Amino acid sequence: MNDAPNADAADPLAETPAGAEDDPADETPARRENGAGKREPPTLVVRYGRMRLLGRFRYSLDRWRRGQRAVVKSDRGIEIGRIVCRWVAGGGDADLKIKGDVLRLVTHADEVDERHLEKDAEREFAFCKDRIAARNLPMKLVGVEHLFGGDRIFFYFLAEKRVDFRALVRDLAREFQTRIEMRQVGVRDEARLLGDYERCGRPLCCRAFIKDLEPVSMKMAKAQKATLDPSKISGRCGRLMCCLRFEHATYRQLQKNLPRKNKEVGTAVGRGKVIGTDVVTQTVTVLLASGTRVVVPVETLVPPEETTAPGDATRPAKKDGGSGRDKAGDGGRGDTKDSPSKKKNEDGKRGRRRRSRGKRRDRKTSNGRKGKSPGNGNSKT
Repeated sequence: MNDAPNADAADPLAETPAGAEDDPADETPARRENGAGKREPPTLVVRYGRMRLLGRFRYSLDRWRRGQRAVVKSDRGIEIGRIVCRWVAGGGDADLKIKGDVLRLVTHADEVDERHLEKDAEREFAFCKDRIAARNLPMKLVGVEHLFGGDRIFFYFLAEKRVDFRALVRDLAREFQTRIEMRQVGVRDEARLLGDYERCGRPLCCRAFIKDLEPVSMKMAKAQKATLDPSKISGRCGRLMCCLRFEHATYRQLQKNLPRKNKEVGTAVGRGKVIGTDVVTQTVTVLLASGTRVVVPVETLVPPEETTAPGDATRPAKKDGGSGRDKAGDGGRGDTKDSPSKKKNEDGKRGRRRRSRGKRRDRKTSNGRKGKSPGNGNSKT
């Protein structure tokens, strides 16, 4: 069971009020009323901890800037976090809870103490790893977090099932003389703890802004016509990339604009059957009755009954009450003012007809001669 909280630092910068980053900030912070009509103190959104948790913290700072580091007192203890923005009622993170108070902005002395704690965390990681190997526990240590106040140490580990680590906790508490907490995490939490950049060149989404690690299915990859090779659509954690989930809603909306496969549609060159679609370019591949394939934009499709047959546009218009003959009465063959190419075609047709009649006469003559030859049953024995 994953005991580590699945909260991450959602990036609320787009919801930050204009000027909040450079606001000399709330020299006299006014209290705001919540939805129930109660007044509540002004709070800042702060990202804190190795798991990059997100929470609201009451503050009384005279001046602050977005991105500054601050010492906060959370429900876990004294920690160092980073100010994201001022919390605004009715914003995108309305479900954020108040986690504590902002004590002060980070000073030079605080930075020195933080570096000492980081060195201690390296030693604590090595000792815990040795004790895991000594006790032959089926778990993999992935990270250590020593709180700034020094009163608590978190050990994050991977395991396929529940592990009885009570003896390990006693060893660690005896060695470090402080409160020990073991947190079992998943592979996606491991990437959040240890990862940095993804193949796209940007920081990992789980570290940058994702708040809840929601599942990603192969169905999303199929809907986006992505390759189904797991090595190409898996992220740092080895699971399907979270960006597939981000774009899934957009792909579903675009898919609604496209016709179903094998549906009869009409195009500018005739009616046909849909044999393929492209969601990104919003184009449709249509197989015409003549066997030709055409790719047309989806907005140019019309109902098949409104489509003109390919030969209708070139068929000569009927005249003289629909008799199909022109005013010259020559049966639509044209008059003496026809083009030379048309005359040449008609001459060629007449020549072929004459040659066919000559061949038929030759065959009749040959057959008649064969009937009068000896041995046809009329000779005397």
